[in-house]
Amino acid sequence: MTGSGDWAARPKTFLLGWGLPLLIVLPTVFIATPSWLATTLWTGAFIWMGLGCVLNARRCHRRHCYISGPVLLLGALTVPLVGLGVVSLGPNGFTIVTFGTILLAGLAMVPEFIWGKYAKPAQGGTLKTDLAAAGGLIGAIAASSCCIVPLVLFALGISGAWIGALTVLAPYQPIFIALTLGFLGYGYYLVYWRPKKTACAGDAACARPLPSRLVKFSLWTASLLVAAALAFPYAAPYFLKT
Repeated sequence: MTGSGDWAARPKTFLLGWGLPLLIVLPTVFIATPSWLATTLWTGAFIWMGLGCVLNARRCHRRHCYISGPVLLLGALTVPLVGLGVVSLGPNGFTIVTFGTILLAGLAMVPEFIWGKYAKPAQGGTLKTDLAAAGGLIGAIAASSCCIVPLVLFALGISGAWIGALTVLAPYQPIFIALTLGFLGYGYYLVYWRPKKTACAGDAACARPLPSRLVKFSLWTASLLVAAALAFPYAAPYFLKT
């Protein structure tokens, strides 16, 4: 798969689809803006960028767009609920939702460093497995970012006020864990259980490609991260004793 039709790889289309919306909404973070206007701008930006990702995924099968598109559209649904006061997430709720959406959309780039930029549409089973593993891995990172990641960074001697900002994701850890378990369950089904149901006629070779070791490694890594995130509240007192 080549990137000849990839909007995200072209400076002009990237600027129009994702750069310009961010340039419009980011000033609302530093300049006092009425809540209704900030809500409108962020909602419109997420819709525009999300649709751009969805269309780009269909156009060139850019891997991260399969994930970032739905994430941005979900953010577009959440922003007005928080911005208009329908759902209360505290004084920093709007910032958490907007920047949390951008963070998750950015994490969607991680699978491209593992499996490459472009998926192979001809191998539907492989694409579904890759997406399930990628979704599980991203969700596991998000679920552990509020507790395990800061602890690991401090243990490595890395400090900074920005690390404390990761704790704002703590209230959403159950959501991240639930989504991750869904991705992992589907991924394990595709990798371990579904192949057993696929029968080959006679001596013919199976058309379904076997999942790679990297996919299995990603699933198990995500599982360990989720397990660590779930065990952290119970294990932390033993590690943090002075």
